[in-house]
Amino acid sequence: MIGVIVVTHGQYGKYLLDAAQIILGPQEQHAHIAVEGNIDMAELIAQLKATVKQLDTGDGVVILTDMFGGTPSNISLSLLQPDKVDVLTGINLPMLLRIFGMRTISLSQLM
Repeated sequence: MIGVIVVTHGQYGKYLLDAAQIILGPQEQHAHIAVEGNIDMAELIAQLKATVKQLDTGDGVVILTDMFGGTPSNISLSLLQPDKVDVLTGINLPMLLRIFGMRTISLSQLM
């Protein structure tokens, strides 16, 4: 199963995950990372790398960010790895629902 990490400004991603689980029921293998205020970039990158490692069970991880060009997107894009880590920007609830419903296919097919 493909792991899902939602990296957003503030708690936006947490609320998206909460809403998705209200609609679909409990989901496994996902996480949210909030980018807030004066953050330490090295610490944020380390947290994201650790989360990718934790959620990758061999099928890869997709990182979903709120806005291309923002800090969440830029940091996430630095972790791109073919067939292992992919990044999708501009996340919204319909996109998240669709991804949760398609996590058993390969990462390359999903993206």
